[in-house]
Amino acid sequence: PIGETIKVLADISGTVEKPVIKLNLGQMGKDMLSGLKDQALDELNKKKKELEDEARKKIEAEKQKQLQRLDNEKAKLKNTANEKEAEARKRIEAEKARIEAEKRKVEEEAKRKAEEEKNKIKNEAKEKGKDIFKKRF
Repeated sequence: PIGETIKVLADISGTVEKPVIKLNLGQMGKDMLSGLKDQALDELNKKKKELEDEARKKIEAEKQKQLQRLDNEKAKLKNTANEKEAEARKRIEAEKARIEAEKRKVEEEAKRKAEEEKNKIKNEAKEKGKDIFKKRF
């Protein structure tokens, strides 16, 4: 509804027997146009607010979607990093075990050679001792 009442400007002239009534339609049109203009502006502002609210909701939904995607990507990268770290630790432990085994092997070989050398020297000393004993007696 445009309005409940419409203001009308009227010019009344003439005589009592022949009155002449002229309506000032220009002013009446201006008043109606002003009312329509105000109503249109109200509707426009209402629609603008609805569109802005809808746009805000869409932006917020997209923001949440992107944040979720980033959280998922972050978790995926963290899992990958943890897997790579675990793999590196396994390689390090395997290398340590290999080095320890090599070290024991070298130590055992050195011990064996030292024992052989010791026995060889001991045997040579016994032989020399026997020879010296035989020569004296």
